[in-house]
Amino acid sequence: MTRTDLSIQPDILKTERLQRLASLVPPCECMVDVGTDHGWLPIALVKAQVAQRAIASDVLPDPLKSAHKHVRMHNLLEVVDVRLGHGLSTVKPNEAEVATIAGMGLKSILSILHDNPPDTLGIKTLIIQTPQVDNTLRAHFVNELQWHVSHEEIILESQKLYHMLVVHPQQKPDAPHAPTSALDQMISKTLQESQSKEALIALSDWLAFRHNLRINGMKRASSPDENALKEAILQHQALVDFKEKLQGNQD
Repeated sequence: MTRTDLSIQPDILKTERLQRLASLVPPCECMVDVGTDHGWLPIALVKAQVAQRAIASDVLPDPLKSAHKHVRMHNLLEVVDVRLGHGLSTVKPNEAEVATIAGMGLKSILSILHDNPPDTLGIKTLIIQTPQVDNTLRAHFVNELQWHVSHEEIILESQKLYHMLVVHPQQKPDAPHAPTSALDQMISKTLQESQSKEALIALSDWLAFRHNLRINGMKRASSPDENALKEAILQHQALVDFKEKLQGNQD
């Protein structure tokens, strides 16, 4: 899935997170970067000729001014269009084949997809990168939207995790996402089998911390949902066991 034949300028994309995101973008006529911030991703992709044209889109005026300045600095005003607006509302139907959405939480991402569905805009490839790492987004794509997920990974950068998915709204849908164990409910089989031990240990710690907060909150409730509490405890234990197994394999 990852391109290895194209060099994305490290002087533009200075973090591993952005470089990995760029490496997952397929060659295209036009791509849109939602929440572009300073515009570095579309600038790098156009300069590397991965995309012939790009749209740098953001809902906030100040980052967009910075993006416009950087686009002008790289003499790309004719091929990188800077647009103000929410999510994919800045894109016309069949204008872009690829969309990237990075740096947002699940709630924001799902809101963007709901308000302007990528499949109705002619977008063939959607690349998501979020600091919230769990099965919620993948399950939504597969079960609710019936889209095809072609790639999934997690990246650990500066002790922070990012979840990355490459999704195709117009391709044959995947089989329904049906976890077979407590661990599968939280970490997909794809991630369990493909990621580094370091990243999986960090992910297990992060999810276990969240589950522990949830368990303590339910225990303090005046009328706790006993079934939900039992499930959360089982999931927490599955994460602890998974981490111990990973650490044992490192010895």
